[in-house]
Amino acid sequence: MKIVMISFMLILFGTQPCFAEKASFKKEVIDISKFKWQWMADKETAKLEQLFHEDSKFVHMGGTWKKKEELDIIASPLCQHSCRL
Repeated sequence: MKIVMISFMLILFGTQPCFAEKASFKKEVIDISKFKWQWMADKETAKLEQLFHEDSKFVHMGGTWKKKEELDIIASPLCQHSCRL
């Protein structure tokens, strides 16, 4: 019985940092997403260029674009992103 209790306590206390790391990672992803949408709304393509991977693809109803095309579209006056944070 002692072995079961000790095992249970090790599992319980040993997984706490994992949950905290998961919550921290989730918050970081949400924050990056918020920044990305704000940068798109503000047309800050230099920051977006650093964020997007060189081989990234962007799929929209009107087509699929590579990184440079997407940044060009964001920078154009025709592109209107609204940021709702």
